[in-house]
Formats: sequence, structure tokens, C-alpha cells
Amino acid sequence: MRSLVSFILIVWSTALSAQNLGASPVKEIIDNPNRPDLAQLIFKTSEMQLEQKGSFNLEQIKQRNLYDIIMLPSGQLLVRSEPANVEGLNKDILRFLKNPNGDIDLSDSIDGTTPLTGPLFLSEGLVLVNYLPTDMGQTVAVVQSAAIALSKYRDYLSLRGFKVPYVALPPLGKSVIDQYFNAKLILAPDQLGDSPIPPPPPVPSDIPEDEEEEIEIEPGGSGVPNTPPAPESPFPGIPTDMEGLEEAAEKLKDIVFGGGSDQASDQPAVLNNEVYDLQVVDKPPVLAACQSAPNGEEGKYCFSRTLERLGENNFVYPENLKGSGTYGSVFIELSFDAQGKLRNRRIARGLESSIDAAVLAAYRDLEVLAPATIHGKAVAMNCIVKLAIQE
Repeated sequence: MRSLVSFILIVWSTALSAQNLGASPVKEIIDNPNRPDLAQLIFKTSEMQLEQKGSFNLEQIKQRNLYDIIMLPSGQLLVRSEPANVEGLNKDILRFLKNPNGDIDLSDSIDGTTPLTGPLFLSEGLVLVNYLPTDMGQTVAVVQSAAIALSKYRDYLSLRGFKVPYVALPPLGKSVIDQYFNAKLILAPDQLGDSPIPPPPPVPSDIPEDEEEEIEIEPGGSGVPNTPPAPESPFPGIPTDMEGLEEAAEKLKDIVFGGGSDQASDQPAVLNNEVYDLQVVDKPPVLAACQSAPNGEEGKYCFSRTLERLGENNFVYPENLKGSGTYGSVFIELSFDAQGKLRNRRIARGLESSIDAAVLAAYRDLEVLAPATIHGKAVAMNCIVKLAIQE
């Protein structure tokens, strides 16, 4: 089997206009991974990627930015050179793209800020599926997992840049997000360059409703893929082309955060009933130790570090485990409402029942002075704190 590192791929040009983005087969796959003609669309995508004029060598890509999936004739999958299963693949890809903890083995990010979105950082990672045309059953399952992950990452970027899910964006907003996804999924048949791509299998004439796999959507997601698309222009007054971007940015902010109309109105103190995560909000809940901290990333760092120290200071190692050598990490999820109150504590990943209970107790008396905000409006927020446990 030839070396994947020397494999030359033909890919999409990145200079895409808003008009031709809609014709992208990669976008069609991400929009609806459960479509009955997915196998045909996989072949179509491979052919179209081969026909593009631009090319690049994988040796020019940082290893950390390449999520390569290789299908072996034995039926085994290699993911980033390690044996893997299809189950859980979408979550692993999403983690690779988001890289929430700045892991040097996961994808890097670049500044994708535009006048329309404001500050926005985008993963440099891409997903390469080196598939076997003779095993389209496994190929479809793998591509579905990759598409689900990319769909969730698309919603994540939409929430970061526009504070609304992708499906709620007007055409201009979608074009800002879409332009980054044409080269995020590369579909390369294994015998590329050795023999032509085989003809696609026939499209099933009828697929019962109950055979469709329902896609798990995170809070703020775009919904089940077969949901009818949103109206062409859900927000009035937003241009549908790429001109007047500065004016569009101001109108989009006024409309989305002003209740759906570009007419002047009194804005409520609470933005909406959505629950956001720490990365999405502009300002986290205000803790006493962070009152003088600036907004942005420094304020979020102060918030996160203060929660870690609170847990470290308040945690009491259980008496019944002393001398047992039990140690490790516990992840606790803290939920704050739009009034800034700590409403719920939940162990996201525990270690041992009595240790988990002690971690919950460590955050019982957490005092919050003000809620998290987005564009100056109060929002509910969840965050996860990692606490190192040792005797």
C-alpha cells in the first residue's frame, strides 16, 4: 500500500463566491448525511475534487491538522495511524476540530475574523477519508460520521461568530461560514491514479422512515438533517451578496439581537432562553476574584482558574479512601442561569462515588456577582471544570 504522506490530492479552490458555494457536494453531504444517495454523492465529490485545478501535497500540511482515516481491505479502520471503530468517530473528529484545551496533537487554528462576524478563530484541520470503493457500506458509515462532526462544528462556528445556529443565518451569514468547509472533507478512493472510479451504485427507490438514523445534535444545533430548510431570508434588510459587508454586519447585529426587526425597540435584559458554553459568551459570570479582570479571553481565564482554585481549596479527600491510592481527575459541569445564579452541579466524568460527592460539595457555596453576557445581554451558561484528585 503506497505511502499516504506522498499522496497528491486535487482539492477545491478556496476562492469561492457566495453563488457557487451552494453547488458544493461537500456542503450537500454536511447538510444531510442521511440522504439515500450518499454513496453516489461520495463518488461525485471524489470526481469533482479530482477535476479542480489546484493541488497540494500532504507533506505541506502539519501532521496535527490532518485527521486521516484509512480503510483497509480487512475491514479495519486506521484513524491517525491508530486502529479505531466507526462508533464515536464523529465525537472524536469534533474534538479534533475544536481542540478545546489547546492540545498540540489536535488541530491548530487561524484568525478568520471578518467585519460581519467579529473575532472568529477557525480550525486548520481537515478530514481525509481514504476509502475503498469496493466497500461502500463502511465508506458511507465513515463519511456520515465525518459529516455529522462537520455539521456540529459548523453550528459551533455560527454560534461563535453570529450567536445563532447555522440554520437561522441569512444567506450572507451562511456564505461566511460555508466558504471554510469546501476543503474540510476530502474523499479519496484507494485506487486513485491506478484505475477509474467505479460507477456509483443505484439509488434505493424507497427507504422506510424508520430505517433512517437520527443524528445526535448538541444544544444550539441545526436540527435533524431532513428538516425543511429555513426561509431564504429570515432577516429583512440583509443583503444576499458579498457587497456592503460592513453595513450588513451592523444590520445583522441589530436584527438578531433586537428581536427580529430592524426597527428601534426596547431590548430585554435577557438575550434568549438558550444555554451557551464558556467559549461562546463575550463575558463569563462575574466572580468576586475577577471583578477587575478585563473582558475577553483574560476574563475567561480568570473565571476558569478561579473555579479550579475553589475546587482545590474546598475539596476534602474522603476518609474511607485514605491510604487506598485512589487518584485521577473529575470533571464537574456547572450551570448558571441568566440571573447569574448557580443552578446545577453535575459530575460529567467521575472517579469514585465518594470522591464525586466531595467534588460536588466543594462548589456548593459558589457566589456569583453577575451573569454571563453576549453583546451586553444576560445569558445562561454551562462550563466544565477539571479537578485533579490526589490524597
